[in-house]
Amino acid sequence: VLFRQESGRLVATLTRFFGVGELALAEDLAQDTLVAALQAWSGGLPPDPSAWLFHVAKNRARDMLRRRRVRRGVDDSLDPDELLVEPTIDDVDADVLRMMFSCCHPALTEDTQTALILRLVCGFGTNEVALAFFSEPGAMEKRLVRAKKVLADEGRLFEPTSHAETRERAAAVMQAV
Repeated sequence: VLFRQESGRLVATLTRFFGVGELALAEDLAQDTLVAALQAWSGGLPPDPSAWLFHVAKNRARDMLRRRRVRRGVDDSLDPDELLVEPTIDDVDADVLRMMFSCCHPALTEDTQTALILRLVCGFGTNEVALAFFSEPGAMEKRLVRAKKVLADEGRLFEPTSHAETRERAAAVMQAV
């Protein structure tokens, strides 16, 4: 339960930092962090498992950015040192809410919006999401990939810019929930 809950929170926070164009990277880093936790926690849980996960995810993201700069000679606009600040509970909650609003992009169907929220925010696997929609896992994977492309084309996580857009997406978020 902890991993499922924290998976979505990690993805949302990493996506805020990297941007929706790097959603796959955020998912990979979150997954790597959870695998590291399985290995490190074999002797028992740390005092604050959530803080441990966010700290490890932050370090992995920072290391990945540095490696990318060295290997590719890429001068990212992303600053690895920005990751030094530990996110607060309020920051993480805001990231999750932004991710939910982003998943409810108006170009996506209601079912696809719900499937994205289940996958990205709730931490369900593609097979579990497919089962919820009585769909084949392969078909659901393709549907999620197309939906993630819509989010990437948007170029940013949802930020409330107008009351009408916020109201429209809020209704979709409530429907998905």
